[in-house]
Amino acid sequence: MRFSGVSTVPRTLWRVIREEDGRVILLGLGACVLLSTLILMSMSVSGIYLEQRRLQRLADQTASMAASQVEDAGYYQTGIGESGALRIDQVDAASRAQEYLAGADPALTPGLKHIALAEVETQPTRVEVILVAKGTVPILLPLISEVSEVSLKARGIASLKTSFG
Repeated sequence: MRFSGVSTVPRTLWRVIREEDGRVILLGLGACVLLSTLILMSMSVSGIYLEQRRLQRLADQTASMAASQVEDAGYYQTGIGESGALRIDQVDAASRAQEYLAGADPALTPGLKHIALAEVETQPTRVEVILVAKGTVPILLPLISEVSEVSLKARGIASLKTSFG
């Protein structure tokens, strides 16, 4: 038998070309590879999302601790003042946020590296804290992605709603 100019084709190769058994196996193998790739990618994206949520939780906690630092001396010397609200001091809030971040348990943020306080901004009764970190990608596909760390950023806001009068 002749096939496209080839003098003889081995019987097993002819069977794969002629019959559908070989094609179904190849199709099934390709589907398994595609499905495995999709599962690994979704697990990687989920892992990055969880690290972002951990950083967001830490930013919220840091902002809450920074907002809890009020001008104690001014409050006890002069009282509340005409506005009837406590005020947050910029320097005290920034130092309190830095202290809290330095004392945070690393076991609560296992996939985050290099967590840093990027910015602390205060208004009279509100603190906004921005944290940056590197999140590690839990499952890496060597042929698809060369990224092993992802830059993450989270903003936490806390305010004092306490007023007297």
